[in-house]
Amino acid sequence: LAFSDELIAWIAKEQGFEVDLINASREQLLLNLRDEQFDAIFYPVTQKWNVFGIYEFSNPYFALGPVIVLRMERERVLPEEMEGETIGIERGSYLLTKLDQYPQLRITPFDNIFQGMESLDNDRIDALIIDAMPAYLYIEGLYKGKLKIGGPALTKSGLKMLTTKNAVGESLVAS
Repeated sequence: LAFSDELIAWIAKEQGFEVDLINASREQLLLNLRDEQFDAIFYPVTQKWNVFGIYEFSNPYFALGPVIVLRMERERVLPEEMEGETIGIERGSYLLTKLDQYPQLRITPFDNIFQGMESLDNDRIDALIIDAMPAYLYIEGLYKGKLKIGGPALTKSGLKMLTTKNAVGESLVAS
């Protein structure tokens, strides 16, 4: 994940361990971890990912799935608490299929994320559901102090530390 170099360096500093950033495919990272060439790797993990008990996982350091974006004055909220509210989502987004479980929402499609953010900022919709990464970028940039992440990530996908199931791995995940 190209965006995460600074994030990973910050995590390592905060958690008190050393990190080397290398360029490798996902497959190569997992093979090197399995062969114990690495103590741990940071890896984007989806909630349905199954590795048959080979690896230890940390809690997510960074959410990668969809999040709800709200205006600053609004209280945190879950989708099931938003009956009858108008929710913006990018047209053609894979997230539309995830919202089938919330038939009480009124979905308004947008051609792009910026259009949705503008509609939310100008009070034309009640919330916006987008992937966490662009959400963080927009709310820490153009919409700082105006919009916020309004609840937990809607999936358990995230950037996690993976280690092999051994004493070193368990101590890294526990730190």
